[in-house]
Amino acid sequence: MKENSTVLILLAAGKSTRFSTETPKQYVNINGKTIFEEALLSNLPNSNIDYILPVISEFHVNIYQDLIKNIENSKLLPFVLGGKERCYSVLNALQSLKNIAPQKVLIHDCARVFTPSELINNIITNIESKFGVIPALPIVDTIKSATNNLVVNEINRENLFTVQTPQGFIYKEILESYEKFQDCILTDDSSYYLKNGYSVKIIKGSPLANKITYQQDLEILKKMQNYETCVGMGQDIHQFENENIKKDLYLCGVKIPHNKGLKAHSDGDVVLHSLVDAILGGLALGDIGDYFPPSEEKWKNQPSKIFLEFAKQQVLKMSGRIINIDITILAEAPKISKYKQAMKEFLATTLNISINRINIKATTMEKLGTIGRGEGIFASSIVSIELPERKNND
Repeated sequence: MKENSTVLILLAAGKSTRFSTETPKQYVNINGKTIFEEALLSNLPNSNIDYILPVISEFHVNIYQDLIKNIENSKLLPFVLGGKERCYSVLNALQSLKNIAPQKVLIHDCARVFTPSELINNIITNIESKFGVIPALPIVDTIKSATNNLVVNEINRENLFTVQTPQGFIYKEILESYEKFQDCILTDDSSYYLKNGYSVKIIKGSPLANKITYQQDLEILKKMQNYETCVGMGQDIHQFENENIKKDLYLCGVKIPHNKGLKAHSDGDVVLHSLVDAILGGLALGDIGDYFPPSEEKWKNQPSKIFLEFAKQQVLKMSGRIINIDITILAEAPKISKYKQAMKEFLATTLNISINRINIKATTMEKLGTIGRGEGIFASSIVSIELPERKNND
């Protein structure tokens, strides 16, 4: 474990009674990912966060484990079970960190799913001994108090703020505060910190860090976030193996009956190789060879689905989603047409996108050139990916 580390506690143990869905809001799907996944994957790449500690409900353990089964990241700590109230969930999380003993800790609601990384980094920078940091926005609307839906009086909004998360503290100070006043049920982390005699600084929050409480909140926040569409293209070609070498032929994750397989270090799925390159290209993350070099023995004869799963995770880490896929396969043999539906179903399931956003075309080279002579198969893929708008230095 790192010394002087910073841990982000990600609270996801709530019942979400006000969200009015059978599925708890943290596991509601948005843009191809759940709210929890969005919150987790958007923070994992942040180099200022050393570890992330999820706090989940005892009733959601199976859901959680299914969500993270393909997420391999040394930053992700084993989950902690939440309590009956938010404050007990935070206390459980803080006490579980005693062995790590981080220097700083951020306490964050996963329902604030679009919180900008710039805001989180600003909080981390401003944390110091005896001074916690909270993001907040000044109240701009007129505030009135009412009884039985009748206005009683107007409240001066000057110096009033709505408080957001994450809230940042020196770890040992916030742990001491929670343990000292654990019999108090307070709704805000800084309330425990202030009650223990420490000070709290306010920094400018963000409308994107507003909490998703009701279903309409989610739609509002999605409209506030700017997205950009990135396009990637990938191409690959593989020669057929000698007929004496027995190797299965896989194209786009589907086993195709044929008398020859394709030469490759892996299973030789030329279609998936081109698709992985297209996805990585759209993300500006290099190519398949950068991550799965044929010089490494561990990738020998491995299914190309592994490479596609990796590319999918890169999209998720950047809080993106694949909009559509267009694939062209050039081969004299075998005939591809009767396998196209199975290929699209494989991609839809693996990438968790709608099958009507996937197109696969197949044609021959009319006996011309290497492909036309039946010496191999060529594949080309184009992918469009929607990503949160990035600044020039992102």
